[in-house]
Amino acid sequence: MATNPAEILGLPKPAWAADEVGMLYDMASRFMAEEIAPRYD
Repeated sequence: MATNPAEILGLPKPAWAADEVGMLYDMASRFMAEEIAPRYD
């Protein structure tokens, strides 16, 4: 799976990125890895 671009660039975490946003990002990343990537041709 791809690495977070903000981590590569060393950007600080935005003030609006609370725990809920992190959980949504994790959920979307997991969905992409488990449901979409295996079926992508």
